[in-house]
Amino acid sequence: MLYRILTLVPLENYQIGLIYSDGFETVVDFNATIEQGGIFTTLRNPKLFSQAKLSENGRYIHWGEIDFCADALRLEPIFQKLKPSTAKAQLQ
Repeated sequence: MLYRILTLVPLENYQIGLIYSDGFETVVDFNATIEQGGIFTTLRNPKLFSQAKLSENGRYIHWGEIDFCADALRLEPIFQKLKPSTAKAQLQ
């Protein structure tokens, strides 16, 4: 299945709230990803991080050349996710 993101909400502490086309809601924590270093260190800049954009077709989010696939953000355990009840509260 190809997942599509409908809504992207930059949150505090390097987190992004996502709402998918099937109604699934989550908050993805990018702290561990940023700590990996390399190209991800640029995301430590709060101003840049808050400028995350959703692709036109909802298949990925991006910051210029740095992008993350909707499927990976939903399925891969490397992306620390908050419990759905916590995500829902933050996205409202």
